[in-house]
Formats: sequence, C-alpha cells, structure tokens
Amino acid sequence: DVLQQLDTLLTGKPERDRCHRVELEFQVILSDGKPVTGRFRYVRGGDHQFVLTWKLPVLGKFSLGQGRFPWVVYGDTKVLEGTLHAEAELKDFLAFADPQQMAMVKMFSGLLRSVALVPEVLGRLAVLTEEPATEEGEAIRITFRDPHGSGNLRLLLDRDGDAPKRLEFEIAGTRGAVEVRDWRINAAAPETLFQPPKKEVVKTVDQAEVYRIFAAVLKSLSPAGD
Repeated sequence: DVLQQLDTLLTGKPERDRCHRVELEFQVILSDGKPVTGRFRYVRGGDHQFVLTWKLPVLGKFSLGQGRFPWVVYGDTKVLEGTLHAEAELKDFLAFADPQQMAMVKMFSGLLRSVALVPEVLGRLAVLTEEPATEEGEAIRITFRDPHGSGNLRLLLDRDGDAPKRLEFEIAGTRGAVEVRDWRINAAAPETLFQPPKKEVVKTVDQAEVYRIFAAVLKSLSPAGD
C-alpha cells in the first residue's frame, strides 16, 4: 500500500545494511504563471546513515549525508568531511530538527496510518476514482469534496500497483507534476551508498562543525526558518 510505504519513508528506521529511498523530480506552474522546477533525493539507512540531496529554487543545490562520518557538499566542487574530533557514536540527522518540525511529520504520519487502516476517512474528504489500467500502469484520481472544485490529484502507480510513478495535481490555481524516479522500501544498502561523492576539493573538519550545518539546513527547510 502506497500510504503505508510513505509512512515508512517518513518515520521508519531500516535495519543495518538496508535502506528506504526516494527520488523525486517536479515541475510546477504557480497561480501567477511562474514555473518552478526541482529535484529531491533522500536515502535513509540503519545506524543513522542517510543521504539528502536537492536542487530547489532559492535554496539552490545542496548535498549532505552520513556514512562512516558526516559530510556536506558545497557548490558541486567542495566536500567537508567531519572526521576530526569525532564522537564514538554518530548522531541521528533528525535529532537536529526543530521539535515543531518533527511534531508535524509525526502528525502527518499518523494521518497516513489512519487512512491506511480506515479508508473511509479519506472518503469523507475526497472522491476516489479508479481509471482504466493502461500500459503505463494503474491510476487513481482524487477530487476534494470541500470546497467543491478546490482541487484534484491523479496518482499513477506501476503495473503491479505497488509503487507510485507520477503524481499530477491542480490545487488553488497551482498545477504540476511530480515524477518518481526512485521508490524503494527496505532495499539493499551497500556502504558506498552513504559516502560523499568525489569532488575536486576535500576538507576535513570537526564532526561538530558538520553537525552544525545539518541543524542549519533543517532550519532553512522549516516554514519558520526564514
């Protein structure tokens, strides 16, 4: 079930040598006609391993992660590796998030679990229509009930109906599409997956310095982080 998989991506903790991973590419036309494009990739492994990369308007392009040590990529050319004065155990990346951020994630995750267990909850909010299957896969159209005509979503699943391929939406004058380039739950996770990419400049810094960057990044992603 896609809702349960999304819940796992948000809050699930994989076992060692396994990971959850998602990669999205989106194109949006805002209500004022301005186009917005971007890309997002998140891999979460066991033992606090992760990779987070994005290319977004305003925030630009950024990569950070943690394998054997925490690291950050700047401007596509420079890597900071937090290998100096390192503590015995790595810290969880999400521990640097604002409590309000995590409360929102947990609330959304709880909503997903409720809908997955009791589909009638979603039925009160929207009308679900299954479209005839095509070579692309299966599609579900979701039309919000209140206010009438406030928006709709179209979710395209793979042929087996196990994973999302594309999400199209039109809400409050904004329309767009999200292409799902990667979506895997409990997949194999080789150690190299969480190591920094090779760049021209590599600088070793204190582990605490990289963790401060992690905290700043999470704050920048918060609606209240301006």
